Parts: sequence; C-alpha cells; structure tokens
Amino acid sequence: MMIHSKTFFTGTTLDNLAQVARMMVEMQNKQNLIVHPQWHTQGYPFMRAAWTEASEAMGHTTWEWWKNLSSNYYDVFREEKDIAEYHMELVDALHFMISEHLQSYMRGEDIHPFAMGNAAQSLMTMLDKGYQKHVDDSWVEHYAPLSHEPSALGSPEQTLRRTEALVAACLAQDLRHAFEILVDVAEHTELGLVGLIGRYFAKATLNQHRWANGYKEKTYIKNWGDGKEDNTYLNEIVINQLEGLSLEDLLEALNLGVWQAELAEELNDLYDNVKQTGHAMHRAAQALSPS
Repeated sequence: MMIHSKTFFTGTTLDNLAQVARMMVEMQNKQNLIVHPQWHTQGYPFMRAAWTEASEAMGHTTWEWWKNLSSNYYDVFREEKDIAEYHMELVDALHFMISEHLQSYMRGEDIHPFAMGNAAQSLMTMLDKGYQKHVDDSWVEHYAPLSHEPSALGSPEQTLRRTEALVAACLAQDLRHAFEILVDVAEHTELGLVGLIGRYFAKATLNQHRWANGYKEKTYIKNWGDGKEDNTYLNEIVINQLEGLSLEDLLEALNLGVWQAELAEELNDLYDNVKQTGHAMHRAAQALSPS
C-alpha cells in the first residue's frame, strides 16, 4: 500500500485545491439533479446517509474480534481489498456530506452560481485544514472517548477511533469537523487527500453509469460476476491509476475530461459483458424449464 508524503498546500497548489473543490460541488449538484430537479428543497437527510456510510466502513475492518478469531485484532484490515472497500465507504460518505454542505448555501428553488462558489470556497477551506493540520485529537477524544489505556493502543486502534469520530460527528450534524476528520482518516489510512478526491470523481462516474443504466427503474445489475459488485470492479480499475498522482496531475486530468471519459467507457464495456452474460443465463434457464 502506497505511503503518501506530506506536503502543505500553499500558493499555486492551494489555488488548485480551490479549483478541485469547485469541480466537486458542481459534480455533486449534477448528480443530485439526476435524482430530483429540486433536490435541495426535498429535505433529504444527507447527514443520516453520511453516518450510515461511515459506519459501514467499520464493517471492512477486523474490529469484530468474535468474527475474526484467526486474525490479529490490531491488523485492522485482513486484505488489500478490505482497505479499498473501507476507503470507498468513506467516499460514499463524502458524497452525502458535500450534498449537505451545498444544500446549506442554497435558498429558494433556484440554484444560484454564488451559492456554488461560496460552497466551493468553504469546502476548500475545510479540506485544506483537515489536510494540513490534521484534526485536533481533542475532537477525536470528544467523539470517540478512549476505553483503554492509551499505552495499549497502536495505530490500528487510532484508525478505528477516527472512523468512530467521523460517524459521531455526522450524527451530531457537525459538518465542519466531519470534513476535517474525514480528511484526517484518509491521511491516517494512507489514502491521502488526493486519493480521496480522485476516488470521489471515480465513484461519481460510476453513479452516473448506474443511473444511465436503469438504477432508478431497479433494472440495473449491481453484481458484475465472480461475487463482486460494481464498486469492487471500480476499485480495481482506479487504484493503480491514482497511485502517485499529485493534486496538479489530478486537476489536469479532470480539466481535460479524458480520465473520466475513459473510465466511463471502461465501465460501459464491462457492463455490456455483464448484461450479455445475464441474458445468456436467462435464456439457458428458460430452455431448461418445463414447457
């Protein structure tokens, strides 16, 4: 698993983060408009969705000792795929957190460009603070109090506590600290802020693919074979693509639109195979059924 070197965002790099934040709120608005043209007036409980996704991240760790007696409790993750799934749950929480954040800047039925700009500026500030400073441990302690002596805890336990703090911050509707804790968790688990942002856009691409292929009508096939869902296939595609990318590299790829276009094409190709396999299995079942 890649270890991200720590550099601080200043000058041009901070400008790049501002551009990326603007692209993130625009992407989230675009996705939400697919769900409902007046999504920001529907009262959707985005923070409930966020804490639910964050809590699901815990399910990809080994904290449930009674289910993982053959594993070292302090390993946190059994396999690389568990780390990838854990990170994807964080990304899902991020989608809902940005929705809540963007909604808070909107008034009335119209989506004003100033609201988008202000939401993007505020998002950039929270992402940058979470990245540069890391979250104050007092907030982790506030939302996830220690139940053991600190000397008995290693880095894996701190990962679990930070995840719990993220869930608790979302439950408390404390969006500012939730963003900062989320970025801190990403850094702590070697995903990094750039990896978190890159996966955000990758998952947004998958979400668009889902809605374009019958997700609303409940005809979308989520299991793509070998017992793996589309999320898992997405992870397998993007992990290597994002490894080692700087924020500048990611911004250039997003601005050109090539990366997301190629990812969308690859997802479509994979899904075509899924549908063909599904149709073939359906025909075979029909042929075997008594007339």
